[in-house]
Amino acid sequence: MLRNWTTAIAFSLGTLFAIGQVDAATVHSENTDGDLNGSQTFVLTSGTSTILGSSQWINANFDLDSFNFTVQAGYKLTGLVYTALSSSLAGNTIFVGGHFAIIDTASNINISGNKRVGTMDTVGFEFLSTALGAGTYLFDNYQMVRSGNTGGSWTYKIDMQVSSIAPVPLPATALLLPIGLLGLGIVRRRRKRAT
Repeated sequence: MLRNWTTAIAFSLGTLFAIGQVDAATVHSENTDGDLNGSQTFVLTSGTSTILGSSQWINANFDLDSFNFTVQAGYKLTGLVYTALSSSLAGNTIFVGGHFAIIDTASNINISGNKRVGTMDTVGFEFLSTALGAGTYLFDNYQMVRSGNTGGSWTYKIDMQVSSIAPVPLPATALLLPIGLLGLGIVRRRRKRAT
């Protein structure tokens, strides 16, 4: 009987651990989940969440990819990294890039400042200089820039690293108060008994 209980508990814990691992690596892909048009909000959990996107600038047509993300209470966003994956640029384009910003949606404040990122040759561009706490933010590609006559298309990924905020430990002296109160109670009880 004990063996069955042990197996059941181990299986339950393993299942809970596996579910947590699935949530920790959420991936959104424009190929399967639709265009990043600013209407999506991704709730980030602990671990790395990856956004796979594609964009283009051909003649006067360009695609500005934006999305919202939420950092839950008890967590912090420690990294947001843009990496270009591939490009198919046409003509004599020398540079195609975007101006990006991270906006706190509650206060409408630009947290990251305006960043100009090359879309074809950028590997590991970090947007954050400090961790972001709980809240909802907009990752906004608000403008495209280029040099040359024509553009092209490209793919990219954005890795968002989230970690939990460690609870503040109680100092060792915090235990002295209840121990002292217990001691006072014992002394009082002894005095009552003595009288």
